[in-house]
Amino acid sequence: MRAASKRIALVLGFTLFAFVASARSESVYYLDFDPDSPGPIYPYSPTEKDIILDGLRMMYAAFPHMTFTLDEPPAPFSRVNFNSAAIGTSTGIDFRNVASIDTASVNAIMAFDFVGEMSPSPADIVKASINLAGHEIGHLEGLRHHDSFTPIGTGVPGSMVAAGFTPPYPGPTTAPDTLTDVESLTTALPGGFTLAQLTADLGIGQRSAIKLAFNEDGAFYLESSLPGGPGGSDPATASPLPLKTIGIPNVVPPGDPIHGLPLVADVIAVKGETFDPFDSDYYSFFAYAGDFVQIEVLSNEISSRLDEFNVAVAVYDLDKLEDPDFPGIYYLTDGNGDERESDDALMLDLHIAETKDYVVKVFPQFPGHPGTDFGEYELYIAAFRPMPMPECNTPFADNDGDGDVDLRDYKAIQQCVSGGAGPMLPEDCICFDRDHDGDIDAFDAAEFANCVTGSGVLHATDPNPLCSEQP
Repeated sequence: MRAASKRIALVLGFTLFAFVASARSESVYYLDFDPDSPGPIYPYSPTEKDIILDGLRMMYAAFPHMTFTLDEPPAPFSRVNFNSAAIGTSTGIDFRNVASIDTASVNAIMAFDFVGEMSPSPADIVKASINLAGHEIGHLEGLRHHDSFTPIGTGVPGSMVAAGFTPPYPGPTTAPDTLTDVESLTTALPGGFTLAQLTADLGIGQRSAIKLAFNEDGAFYLESSLPGGPGGSDPATASPLPLKTIGIPNVVPPGDPIHGLPLVADVIAVKGETFDPFDSDYYSFFAYAGDFVQIEVLSNEISSRLDEFNVAVAVYDLDKLEDPDFPGIYYLTDGNGDERESDDALMLDLHIAETKDYVVKVFPQFPGHPGTDFGEYELYIAAFRPMPMPECNTPFADNDGDGDVDLRDYKAIQQCVSGGAGPMLPEDCICFDRDHDGDIDAFDAAEFANCVTGSGVLHATDPNPLCSEQP
């Protein structure tokens, strides 16, 4: 960065601009290798502790609100215990990352014993420790096991998983990349807790990335504070939801059709309440044709912070609402009841056919449930789509297309600086995002600086050898 900064300062005659990330609530994770309630002990060396620290930092590198340390920091922070008395556990699913003090606990020796490996190598113990801790930390950030189902649009991993929904999941049953996501490291999924999975190079998938980006830059409302008023009592009075468009770090591997593309999602979370077993809340949301929409209604999983009940959800196309043979657009029934691991409701990969408004209904799951089955919930909606990559000039830093990279191009990138993950990049800023992480930061500035030629010096005839022309 120092050499690049010097070059741009010399050519343009002023100091390179500073990058300031937008303020956000941080998640601080302290890695504690001496827990109060230990299980089987593995004597991690200082080097192994550093490898685990670096592994977790790398796993969550695209999400700058998350920091990791081996030194106990001042409160508030969340503690991650190693050598604990459990293979893997956490204080719960912290949807929206509300709590600043949480606990996760893992034990790699117990995990290897569970899969029948009695003599794991030190390297395997370190890798398993990274994966187990990464999984439980994901729960503390609000991630759930089904957030590992990737790529988005491919549904769930197999018919056995689909059958676990009530009613059975109606969409695709492939999700071929599921076992590459750290949230798949669970006995709750077929093949999700094996020796191979325990020591694999696990990471963060598309669906998990949306929730983590939501924690940094999401939109949360109390039902009573929605701009359009609280949830309506029928489709005609549905309260319009102000979904927020956010940039999503592109975590997909090379070879995936959307690798390198700018990714965005329209997101929102709403805390609402029903007041009797026959009470329903109706909301409307806008979606584009081709979007894949995930809708969750959480109550059971976050019961520590609200009055839980057994929720259900349905989505309607208002143009077809009067058709008795087409009551919903996800199930050919009145709604979705339980997902696989709780009484909460989940719709995955609702593929939007037409660009328009849709209505979502949240209601108690009845009949067959007691008259006290009503209470509080949080509704989460995420509509995901890749954006087409705009055609960039050669080199990419030549924003105005006049053949050189000069002061006018500098002013263009300066207006695009975001410093960290945030709202969707404007289209005329996308070409500056060299690492495709949804922001314009110091890395992108250095890449820009490597391409500076000065006014009237054409890149085509006098290119800077440091300048990358690759998209």
